[in-house]
Amino acid sequence: MQCTEVFVRPELFCALGHFLPHNPPGDCYRYPTDVRPRTFATRMSKFLQPKDSAMRLIAAILFSVACVSIASQPATADESVTLMGTISQWSYPNSKLNGAGMSDAATVNSDGNRTVKSLVCKATMTTDDSVEKVLDFYKTKLAPDKNADDKTKAKLKDGRSVLVSDDSEGRPFALHTIVINTSTTSTTLIVSRGSGEAKTYIVWKHYVRL
Repeated sequence: MQCTEVFVRPELFCALGHFLPHNPPGDCYRYPTDVRPRTFATRMSKFLQPKDSAMRLIAAILFSVACVSIASQPATADESVTLMGTISQWSYPNSKLNGAGMSDAATVNSDGNRTVKSLVCKATMTTDDSVEKVLDFYKTKLAPDKNADDKTKAKLKDGRSVLVSDDSEGRPFALHTIVINTSTTSTTLIVSRGSGEAKTYIVWKHYVRL
C-alpha cells in the first residue's frame, strides 16, 4: 500500500493535533494515500455540522488552509527539528538517558505576545565517569576547530559563545554549568555529582528559534 509522508511543522502542531495521530511536534505523519482524502473528508464533514458554532467553522477553514500548505511545502533537513536528533548532538558518550522532552518555548515580548516561533528541548543523562572527565569532553567538543567540516562552519558562521562556571565551592557536591549561545540557539549543560553518589548527572536544555 502506497503511503505519503507529511511533515507537520511545530508551529502548526497545536492547531492540527485534534485531527492527526498523537506524535510529537515536528514528526512525520504517515498514512495510506488511497484513504487519506476520504479520512480527512469524513473528519471534516463531522466537524462541520449545522449545530457547530461559528468559531468551529472558522477553525475548519484555517485547518483546510494549513493542510494545503503542508502538502505543497515538503520539509527539508534544515527545517526539521526532532528531539532525539538534537539530543544526539549533545549526548555524552555511553551515558544513560533518564527522561527527555520537547515543547513550545513561548518566546514573547513585554506585552506577552509571541514574537518568534521557538522550541525547547530537555533531557537528563547519567554516567559513571567523573565530573572532570565529562567537563573535558564538552570543553573539547566546543573548542574552536579550524579543521571543522563545511556543515559545522556554516552553522557557526555568526559565531558562538561558551561560558563555563564552577559553583561547587563550599558545597557538598560538584556543580558546573556550561552555557552555549549562537544567534538562534541557547544551550545549557549542568554537570553535577553529590559526595557519595555513584553517578554524574548531566542536565541538558536547548532553546532554538525556528
